[in-house]
Amino acid sequence: MEIFKSITLSTIMGLLMIVGTGKAQTIDMERMNRDIKIAEDILSTLIRSENRGYFFGSNVEGNYLEGYGVTFSLPNNSFMVKTNDMTFVKAPRGESFSYSITTDEDDDQLIMVQKEKIKDEMERMGEEMKRVKKEQMRVREDQERMRARREEGRENRFNWGEESNARIEEGMKTFLVDYADLIGQLKPSDKIIITTKGRNEIWFENSNGSRTGKTKSAEIQKSDLIAYKKGETSREEALEKVVIKNKEVDTEKEKDLEIFSGIIARLYEPDFSQTYYTMRHTLNYERLESFGVIFSMKVYSSNSNDGLHSIRTTRESGLSQQERDKKVEAMYPDFEKSLIENILDYGRTIKSIKPDESLMFKVKLTECNGCDMPKSIEVTVRASVLSDYNAGKVSRDKAVNLVKVKKNN
Repeated sequence: MEIFKSITLSTIMGLLMIVGTGKAQTIDMERMNRDIKIAEDILSTLIRSENRGYFFGSNVEGNYLEGYGVTFSLPNNSFMVKTNDMTFVKAPRGESFSYSITTDEDDDQLIMVQKEKIKDEMERMGEEMKRVKKEQMRVREDQERMRARREEGRENRFNWGEESNARIEEGMKTFLVDYADLIGQLKPSDKIIITTKGRNEIWFENSNGSRTGKTKSAEIQKSDLIAYKKGETSREEALEKVVIKNKEVDTEKEKDLEIFSGIIARLYEPDFSQTYYTMRHTLNYERLESFGVIFSMKVYSSNSNDGLHSIRTTRESGLSQQERDKKVEAMYPDFEKSLIENILDYGRTIKSIKPDESLMFKVKLTECNGCDMPKSIEVTVRASVLSDYNAGKVSRDKAVNLVKVKKNN
């Protein structure tokens, strides 16, 4: 009996632990999205105030990744590199002079007057030509100085000024230590990361012709924030836990991501797509260490004019709101299916991510009020699945089944 009680008790405790764990892992996405939206506004305000006008946009993008944490991407136009003011001097246009003299044979006095006028004009032209030549010499000297500055700055064009760099890092650290804990539901092992966009706005060309860019990131682990909020560590110690990384990106090494981005964007332009379409020729993406690559995509479906709707990909027009929504909703299954197939067919050519990393598509779907379709989806596949499919180790049907689709309402 005692043994039976012991087994029963241990079994019950085990079941409770399983149930408890299941509850702990359940994420309320509505609450998570609300917390992330608030955090986006705070981060935007901090960076803008710290950098006194260097931060142009407010479209900070935050995303929750299950098993990883929350990432915040600063917009492409976040930073501006200061350069010395340069004055471009435009050389004056050359002037042409034309003279016509009509005289009477007996009017010698008139001839003398005209000769004096011509002489004076020629002298004035001579002075003008001297002035023009002097100005041209000055312009050439300015051009030489600017050329020298460009050559000198070519190596350092991407160096962010020390003062600006320090302010950017200060804003990132302040957010992570003082405000990132507002994002609830994260596990102690999750991270909160701020990154600049993967497709960088500033590039410079190396001597070998390859292009490189630079990304900046700052991250902290939720467990470090928990310790700080509990008073187990000081603010200074928490700030020291923030990891700042500056990474150069060589486009030669990641050319496959650029090509893949362009392919997917092209497949969903209005003239190609049979369902939804994108307005971009390439897609933004960002690399996350130990995770892989995340592509961001926004798709549309229709235009409206005077209350009537036109669906661009099917060339249908004159639709009411109800008719439009019904057709847009019916397109969703085909869109999801085509996206999975396109990721498998073209994603298998990507070589710059590791087998244990993932390729993710975060897609914001077209508006469809009251429709039985998600507002956004996350499509994820392991790089190993892509390589195995490319090598013929897994069938197409099996590869499709190994692609995960998460629907967010």
